[in-house]
Amino acid sequence: MVGFHDVATLGNLTNPWLLNAYFQYRGEAFGQRAAHADASPATTLFNLFSSLSTGGLTGDLGQVRFGAGFTPLLLNPRYTSLGSHVDKIFGRHDVKFGWDFQRALVDGVESSNLLNQLFATTSDFGQFGPVNSGVYVLSKVAGPTPADDAILVRNNYDGLFMQDDWKIAQTVTLNLGLRWDDDSRVPNRTDFSPRLGVAWAATPKTVVTANWGIFYDNFRLGLAPDVPGLGGANLFTDQTVSFPRLFYGDPTSLPRLFGLCLSPVLTDAQIATSGATCPTPSLPLFGIDHLNPVVASGHGSIPLNTVVSQDNVQSLTGLDPQQFATQPARLLASRRGSSSGEVLATSA
Repeated sequence: MVGFHDVATLGNLTNPWLLNAYFQYRGEAFGQRAAHADASPATTLFNLFSSLSTGGLTGDLGQVRFGAGFTPLLLNPRYTSLGSHVDKIFGRHDVKFGWDFQRALVDGVESSNLLNQLFATTSDFGQFGPVNSGVYVLSKVAGPTPADDAILVRNNYDGLFMQDDWKIAQTVTLNLGLRWDDDSRVPNRTDFSPRLGVAWAATPKTVVTANWGIFYDNFRLGLAPDVPGLGGANLFTDQTVSFPRLFYGDPTSLPRLFGLCLSPVLTDAQIATSGATCPTPSLPLFGIDHLNPVVASGHGSIPLNTVVSQDNVQSLTGLDPQQFATQPARLLASRRGSSSGEVLATSA
């Protein structure tokens, strides 16, 4: 921070005009919150399951938490302030008026709030790690694109004021004031703030005061980071359920909460042969290999227990990531007898 301030006297030195002028620049280095390197910078609740067929919603071996929960928050605010005030005594009146200005420039990237809940057996976790070992639910509060996470605040503040300390009696002083404020991001040309105060010196040791006024707060960075109209980030809340190995390796009954009933161990053929049904009667039961035949015409099925990602989906299926992401939803909808409102998210 750097600043300059000067007081000058103008006119007759026995009762001069007092001119106060100032300039200040304040900058702050980038602020950053730490992020965890594993499994993205997310707070992860790892639900430990002893096997694929416990039937529970959460792990029968408890939970492990790791990760930070936030991506880095980067802010680089710079403020330039300047102004001048003039003071003059006219008899019983001490009159002051002036102007204040502040320019705010803030560049940055808003942090994303991430909560990754992983459901996997201990053996799968040891083999596939924290991303591909089971089913995970990613709850995310962030911009849909990197541009939406950007903070770009530009604001000019102007303030004009005048006041009069009027000594109407030996022991009574009135304070009269009027201020006008204007912020470029929240423009309102009618923000006039009157003020009235009185001070009464009841005794040499006792002063009684009373004040009334209207106050308009100034634009503040704390209000702007997540308000797009003020230059802040454009955040949305999103929740995604992912199946990195398709329907294989799912130890939890969690998908039923989203209208999807999965067998942890049976294939589609075994379900058909055995007549197995979903514990929730209204839902059809899908086998661990139900999505593995989702491939291009003439292409072989995806091998069971294979991790499917954007990097390998085309070689595994002959479909690009977008084609592969839409076909399972259509397949599941046809099995349920539904034509809309059904969405499936995979790691691809």
